[in-house]
Amino acid sequence: MRLQKKSHKVAILTVFGLLLVIIATVACWWFLAPKASTPQVKAHANARSKEQTPKKPAVPSFNKSLYSTTDPASLWIVVNKAHRLNPVDYSPTDLSYAPNGVLVSGRILPDLNALISAGAAQGVTLPIVSGFRSYGNQVTLYNKYVAQYSQATTDTISARPGHSEHQTGLAVDLGTVTNPGCSLNPCFTDAAEGQWITAHAHEYGFIVRYTKENSAVTGYDPEGWHIRYIGHELADELTKENITTLETFFKITGGTTYID
Repeated sequence: MRLQKKSHKVAILTVFGLLLVIIATVACWWFLAPKASTPQVKAHANARSKEQTPKKPAVPSFNKSLYSTTDPASLWIVVNKAHRLNPVDYSPTDLSYAPNGVLVSGRILPDLNALISAGAAQGVTLPIVSGFRSYGNQVTLYNKYVAQYSQATTDTISARPGHSEHQTGLAVDLGTVTNPGCSLNPCFTDAAEGQWITAHAHEYGFIVRYTKENSAVTGYDPEGWHIRYIGHELADELTKENITTLETFFKITGGTTYID
């Protein structure tokens, strides 16, 4: 009788032990199994994910104040009919001779030589017709044109003394050998040299300063032969933004009328 009771007790304990094992197994599965996220949990998880996702670095904007637009010695000087050089008789201190003996600012010489060499390599000869002109030279030239044409006409084709980019040493006039009659004439733009300059000047830090499209802004008739050095950084940015005038880019007044 005692043996039967003892066996019965062992059976009960065995069953009870099995139940405990089952309960423990279910509990472990419950706590360890993946659960559906609530909206709050999802939102929190997304927020943490965004916090951990590295942000893309901001693309720096072009620094328009890197160089002065009023200092006559600056690469970005803007001189036109509304803004003359100060001092009016300014002369660069770094004048150097180009290969043909024309004076230019020494800063433009490496890229000017590179531009001329690149043109030659493609069968385009680009003779330098004019470079630096002093205040006195510009007085002589301007008065000559006034006597030949009239002051009104001269003001559309030549700068008054103190308003010329040539006085900065940063501008040069190029000629054409394929059609010599178009040198310093409107048809230069259609000559092989003019077309090459239009397409490639910016690659060497230059712009064609006076075009037909921007005459109302720059104040001068088209001069496809007149290129102005502004450096690679600005030339690239103007090309990127499809802007053809310094006045528009820097938001500086221009126009066809002299203010002084």
